[in-house]
Amino acid sequence: MPMTPQEADTFYGEQADLFLSGAADLTRRGEHVSAQQNYLVASDAQMVQALLRWRHRLGGVADSLRNAVSTADRAADAAEANPTAVPHGSHYAGIDIVACLLGLPEIRAARLLTDGWPPPKGVAVLIPQLDVGLAHFLRSAAPPPGWQEALGRVSKKHRLVTDTFATYGTLLAGSTPSATDVARAVQFYYKRGDGWGDMNGGGLANPNCVDFRLAAILQTVKAPPSLTTVARPHVWDTPAGRGSAV
Repeated sequence: MPMTPQEADTFYGEQADLFLSGAADLTRRGEHVSAQQNYLVASDAQMVQALLRWRHRLGGVADSLRNAVSTADRAADAAEANPTAVPHGSHYAGIDIVACLLGLPEIRAARLLTDGWPPPKGVAVLIPQLDVGLAHFLRSAAPPPGWQEALGRVSKKHRLVTDTFATYGTLLAGSTPSATDVARAVQFYYKRGDGWGDMNGGGLANPNCVDFRLAAILQTVKAPPSLTTVARPHVWDTPAGRGSAV
């Protein structure tokens, strides 16, 4: 039997706590590579918990998202404590998009993002690599160099990825996003299969998640109510601190 939203909320919270505890212990022992990996797993669990809370209006969304950002920064600190632990910057790109959504300054982990854009030749371009470009797009309000070229390098078998991120770019690039493009982005979200993963609303996670990228875009372009209505539930518009009861 599948978990209820409340049970899933508890599960992901416990997973985050477990890996945070492990990361702290590994850090004390100087095992920074393993500590970084534990912090990243904990950050992912906090993200999934936040998105679950957002979709089901469970409260505490903003706090969970801030925790995910903070934990990703701790992972970056662990990586820099041992150069062999430093990963491709794309590991942190999705979290920087969350920071944009929350109106936070660029995350400390974003110092690693410069290594991830444009995607190096010979590297498969998928969601993590495009997230690096999207984070730059959100921060600068302009497409990063090589954006269209990177979209063209996504495998044809991942057409939904290409279409989704191309629509994100269209929403950011125009003076006023159109309702048609917003509706298209929402439609693409509901087509996501298992390969997208829990944090991106893939497969069975689809009804328990939200498109935080779309929400960050609409927040950045200050979308009017006529567009946020089209985008629900992928909208960051709650009163009193936002995310407390999305």
